[in-house]
Amino acid sequence: MVGLVVRSLDALGEYAPSGVDVFSRYIGAISSLAMDRGLSLMLVPDLTRRPAPPLALSLDGYVVLSPHRDDPVIAILERREIPYVTLGRDVSRPGFTDWAAEDDATMIPRVLNHLVSGGARHTVLVTGTDSNAWNIDADMFYRRWCSERGLTPRSITFQRLRESSGANESATSYLLPEFQMLFSASPADIQQGCSTLFRLEASPFPREQW
Repeated sequence: MVGLVVRSLDALGEYAPSGVDVFSRYIGAISSLAMDRGLSLMLVPDLTRRPAPPLALSLDGYVVLSPHRDDPVIAILERREIPYVTLGRDVSRPGFTDWAAEDDATMIPRVLNHLVSGGARHTVLVTGTDSNAWNIDADMFYRRWCSERGLTPRSITFQRLRESSGANESATSYLLPEFQMLFSASPADIQQGCSTLFRLEASPFPREQW
């Protein structure tokens, strides 16, 4: 039996977020691969919670999805000498090699170029607040893409964007009036964040979800 720990869902405190299917796709794909190898998969909620159910740390191994920097879940597994792999690199341990990831270096510029081909010229990146490889690398590749085109990178965390829906839409004023392309690295949050921007009827831009 293999445990799946989805750190982004642990941070949300919700394991079936409405309107977001990316995590279900990951869980389904990993479950299928595990079954092909004669293994069973169990979604395990936050291993740092106390008291932890006895079964939570009694599995044969773990897949940790999107580990955070200095992740306490990794520390627990290391301390107990339980085998694990990660989906997404561990940014706090560059020497750790038992991980896999999507080709973000290719995918992120491809998404941005697609939006540019649709007429967008001014870009804003919205990232999640978790300190994980996806958010860190998305920001890095976005800034590299902007630098190659002589553009000024502008990024904002979803937390700041969410707070902007309160007092004076402060963060939204940072994005306006010229942005035409909004690229989100935080699928669980972007629907709420975009609602703030769309209410202000900003300059038209491709409203595509990736």
